[in-house]
Amino acid sequence: MEIKESTATIRTLIPSDGHMLIKGPSDAPERAIIASRVILGSTDTAANWREIPAAEAEAIIRDAQSAMPDEE
Repeated sequence: MEIKESTATIRTLIPSDGHMLIKGPSDAPERAIIASRVILGSTDTAANWREIPAAEAEAIIRDAQSAMPDEE
């Protein structure tokens, strides 16, 4: 039996007060990922994310939800 120990660094992005994080094309915000906190994966970088005001993020989410067809 073999036991391996390793240490990992976890990188977390936390936006400024009143902001949220967004990742995705700025010309198609309905395809973006919006989050209040992000734990970066091993291949993701902080450069892939940007801050936007929370009100703008909420508007993008609202618009995306209203564009979805109703489920019945």
